[in-house]
Amino acid sequence: VVTRRDGVTYYECAIPMKAIPQIRPEPGREFCFSVLVHDPGGTGLRDWGEAAGLWPWQRSRLAWCAWQGATWPDDPPFDNKVEWGFCSSKH
Repeated sequence: VVTRRDGVTYYECAIPMKAIPQIRPEPGREFCFSVLVHDPGGTGLRDWGEAAGLWPWQRSRLAWCAWQGATWPDDPPFDNKVEWGFCSSKH
């Protein structure tokens, strides 16, 4: 769901826990989550970690699957082991 209020765009998504059975949601349990957006219209790859101001040494080229035709810039996107941004809950 995408909404815009007071000049801010909000993106919401629901990920069914059935899709990630290796993770058991419990109150207070945290797990790592990242977002990667590819905009072929000119802005290229954009990642959530970069927007948060994390350092290039925290990046891992092995974190993202390499789909056919994918190319990364000199600094690859941040990996999915950045411990911030998402908390699971069964509520």
